[in-house]
Amino acid sequence: MKFINFILMLNLCLSQVTFGFLNVPNNSRSIGLNNVGVASSSKYLTVNPASVQVKKDQYSFNFVLFPANIKMSGISFIKSFETNIFFSQIRNINYGVLSDDTNNLRFSASDLSFELGHKFELKKIISIGYSLGYIRSHIFNYSSSGLYANIGLKINIINDRFALGSMINNLGFQINSYVNKNELLPTSIRNGVTYKPLYLPVILYLDIINLKNDKQNKVCFGIEFFLNDKSSIYCSMASDKNDLDTGEYYKDIFNKIGFGFDIKMRKMSYNLSIKNLGPLGLVYGFSVTM
Repeated sequence: MKFINFILMLNLCLSQVTFGFLNVPNNSRSIGLNNVGVASSSKYLTVNPASVQVKKDQYSFNFVLFPANIKMSGISFIKSFETNIFFSQIRNINYGVLSDDTNNLRFSASDLSFELGHKFELKKIISIGYSLGYIRSHIFNYSSSGLYANIGLKINIINDRFALGSMINNLGFQINSYVNKNELLPTSIRNGVTYKPLYLPVILYLDIINLKNDKQNKVCFGIEFFLNDKSSIYCSMASDKNDLDTGEYYKDIFNKIGFGFDIKMRKMSYNLSIKNLGPLGLVYGFSVTM
């Protein structure tokens, strides 16, 4: 049964291209927001390297539990130098011990990535960010590795209440592959907007994602409510939710819906999130930032 769930996760989450792990959100907050936020400003590392915004050095520890007891963990470090920010992160996903009952096999599978990035600002209006990474994938007695890059831009307008973002995600190539022929990376072009109403304590996020290896665009929407200056709650949805439909409306309506909250206590921030993957189950995320 676990092997079947694993295959489902591969087909659904990894988009039928190699290194689909690169499309998995970096942390708990991104899990609950369906990875939306190309034009956001965040103390957490997001899909866009131009979105990170901190005033002091910061460490984050992240843990995500997927269905079938698949576990992802990671650590990131952000170093701030006024208008320049440098960051690094290591992520690992462990698919556990898998079994192929047909051939009476038991084997393990995992992915590991390491990434370095830099973001700088021009007159506090334009932010440009980029990151370079290495990924290694392992399954049974086979392995594959590759290099990838992310390049992003963010522009603040109307006193930081409105922002535009654009980026190229996972642009790269395989160094070696499972098979004789190199496969495609999950490259995408993402464009987004963020809007903060003048008299409401909310932020709206909207991203349009053009997957290089998919003819259909994906749209993600998120909204964040600020309870005070130390806590917020958020929710999100994604347009590819129909991929998880089972024909039961009252269940399918919650597919790809994400929720979460963020709270700061003393010098540490805690983030908890949950996302519904329909028939596959729930994804839980937890992050600690200090």
